[in-house]
Amino acid sequence: MLLGTQRARTKALGKILSLTRREREVLAHLAEGVDNDTIANRLDISSETVRTHVQRILTKLGVHSRLGAAVTFMDADIL
Repeated sequence: MLLGTQRARTKALGKILSLTRREREVLAHLAEGVDNDTIANRLDISSETVRTHVQRILTKLGVHSRLGAAVTFMDADIL
């Protein structure tokens, strides 16, 4: 079981490392459950830019939802 957990962590971490610095910042906020407008305010970017980052994050992580992205972030255990 521990080996499976480590494999999942390594896989998730590899996916997250494929993201740009800004995409990782947006992902961290997504994992907190923050909405796009709040992320935009926190990062001093437009809501449209946040939406673009979210779409790229979902594509790069191979997930279909913000929840899937948050799970990948949590699986990586980088906090």
